[in-house]
Amino acid sequence: MWLNLYGEGMPPEKVNDKPKLVKPFEHDVSGKKILLVDDLSRSGETIEFAIDLLKRKGASEIRSIVLVGKADYSLGEFKGCVNFPWKF
Repeated sequence: MWLNLYGEGMPPEKVNDKPKLVKPFEHDVSGKKILLVDDLSRSGETIEFAIDLLKRKGASEIRSIVLVGKADYSLGEFKGCVNFPWKF
């Protein structure tokens, strides 16, 4: 699942009012347990959007993990700009 809310600049700025799918999500997840993985979640909006989409598609259980930010599991609290060593 590829979602977009923020741009690629530093610091990232919102490019959409709400998260949007970059590509259609056409996978069958009915009855599946899902682990959402993201690098950074500032507000949790993108994770919440993905969870809602997966619930509507029939996922039985959904958990989320991020390196930094808001999720079910997180390796660190968001305290400002994070400069990851990768770019998409």
